[in-house]
Amino acid sequence: MNKRKLLVRLALIFGALFGLPLLLLFAALFIERGSSVVLDNGNDFPVAVAIDGKDAATIAPHQHKRVSSKAGAHTLVARGPSGVVDEGTFTIPQPKGALDGFRAVYNLGGAARYVLVSICYGGSNCDQGVERIGEGKRFFELPNVLYGELDGEIPETTAGSGVQSHLFFCHAGATRKQFACPIEKSLLAKLGLR
Repeated sequence: MNKRKLLVRLALIFGALFGLPLLLLFAALFIERGSSVVLDNGNDFPVAVAIDGKDAATIAPHQHKRVSSKAGAHTLVARGPSGVVDEGTFTIPQPKGALDGFRAVYNLGGAARYVLVSICYGGSNCDQGVERIGEGKRFFELPNVLYGELDGEIPETTAGSGVQSHLFFCHAGATRKQFACPIEKSLLAKLGLR
């Protein structure tokens, strides 16, 4: 075997043994999952939001926008056509690890209501149902296990095998049984809401 082939083989072995672990270590140390806040405008008018004195977003009526946020205390001012709609503070906790993140909602003006919808796929050996979240709060943390985004579609089936429980985050209607996430009628029956 010539020297060149030997060097190539040694490089491949070294890369396989040390390259992937070094890449994973680098990712764990330097890539932060990040924290974000969903700014939700449940009002009938547009709202301009400033966080820590800087423009963060302009949000149309009944729309939302996710913004990144660093750990620490923050001030928020939301203005509508008639002036200040909301003024408050919120705190993003320090991440517990390099890949840790924090997700929350700021309910601008307290105009919206929310539910968590838990669906059991592939069986019935897991919790499912609809429960309110963030009741009476302007700022609240979201569970890390959410599937999709606010008002995302709730699929009739999921990929994978075995029993799986998925948690969806939706705007609520007048009752917890009314929510904005698109959902198949068969799943509504499964939840006992039809």
